[in-house]
Amino acid sequence: MCCSRPNWPGHLVSAHGRPPKTAEPIRGRLGWGATTAAIAKDFSQGSITNSTSPSDLAIQGDGVFVLEGPQGDVYAQNGNFSLNSNSLLVNPDGLRVQGFGVDQDFKIITT
Repeated sequence: MCCSRPNWPGHLVSAHGRPPKTAEPIRGRLGWGATTAAIAKDFSQGSITNSTSPSDLAIQGDGVFVLEGPQGDVYAQNGNFSLNSNSLLVNPDGLRVQGFGVDQDFKIITT
């Protein structure tokens, strides 16, 4: 979702572990694959653009949107949201945005 990108190492691996230093893939056989060395977190603010959708949101500065995923909370920086058939604010994958509502005076409703 958000906030991370893969960091690819400079070496290759095979299905059975690291290849020897002189190993070359053989055409027509199982070749060497790549693996990630780490996942780098990136919480920096992206660009904020205008939208014609009233349900699209943006966070200026630090922060993420918290979504309800099938295995727990999911964090996203993409504020492309819409209302589903139950009038719940969801992302394009249908994950519900978490948070508190506000009343007509814009006071947070916590109950």
